[in-house]
Amino acid sequence: MSSIIHMDLEEVTRIITRIRQIQQTINERVNNAAVQASNMDWIGSDRDHFVDNFQSWKQTTLSGLSDLQYMADQLSTEQNQWIQADSDGGNRLKVSIGDVSVGSALSGVWGWLKRHAEQKKQQYTIDEAWEQMMSTESGKELIELAKKHGIKFVLPSGKIIGDGDYAVKISIKDLDGARGTSYGRSVVIDQDLMDRASRSPDSISGTLAHEIQHEIDKKMGLMPNDDVYTGIQRNLNNGDFDTAEKMLNEAMQKRAESEIRAHNRGYEVDRGMQLGEAFVNDDDVYSPGEVKFIVNIQGYENIYETQYNELFPGHRVDVWVDGTGQIQCDIKRLIEARDVYYA
Repeated sequence: MSSIIHMDLEEVTRIITRIRQIQQTINERVNNAAVQASNMDWIGSDRDHFVDNFQSWKQTTLSGLSDLQYMADQLSTEQNQWIQADSDGGNRLKVSIGDVSVGSALSGVWGWLKRHAEQKKQQYTIDEAWEQMMSTESGKELIELAKKHGIKFVLPSGKIIGDGDYAVKISIKDLDGARGTSYGRSVVIDQDLMDRASRSPDSISGTLAHEIQHEIDKKMGLMPNDDVYTGIQRNLNNGDFDTAEKMLNEAMQKRAESEIRAHNRGYEVDRGMQLGEAFVNDDDVYSPGEVKFIVNIQGYENIYETQYNELFPGHRVDVWVDGTGQIQCDIKRLIEARDVYYA
């Protein structure tokens, strides 16, 4: 006797709707918690430890939201396939298969998850991510802005987009935890982010748009260049720490403003993250809350300190955001004594 597998289309629609509602609710609550955390009147090492833990939790939670969205999209796709396969046009589709029985839509979800886990990893392509990005208004605006400033993009497939003289190469590499990065004239997307089994096209296109915004900012002179850091090092060598700190403050402020633009661009392109625009927006006003969101909540305080401590050997750089939303730093010379460095 054969068993019956069927899909209750109305129930699946309710499940898809519920998944999307849960995703939106979690996203809102995470973002609200981030705002509250960034505005805490709390100074000290315990606060730094809390912010580090909060940032780790936030990244894990938002990654899970992308997975929820991907699952809802896959359910919707399978639902459409069942509808198409039902030649009678009814609301239920019944197919006889061996001795396997799946009696409800929830069991169908579990079956999909099981098949999903057993599938061999497949990778999205940058071409697919680009197409997804260009399906959004913000993505189109981004590439028009790039063309306006003479930037063209070279995709891994060899496809060239734009005809400017400033070529930006896009590639996929293992970034060991980072979603994407940009340096020189290149944009790199993390290999794990391209995995079809755990990621969605939206999350990839959002990261791609984020990094492209940085490249445009560099071309427009909105990011500090090597001459700035050479000048800072020169002042440190001459013992003029006040000027060095002022120059580094200005450089970090520019970087934070670029991060605000890049995060906003990514949020606009990634449908699952669009509520993030509540934190950063493209109004060209860089509020204290936006700067704190980037430096404190998104973890760029630690990133800047690590990078600048490596860039200026023999010195220690401490970074924070003051009450007006301006990034400040304190540079101290390190004195070596018995293999221990003291500030």
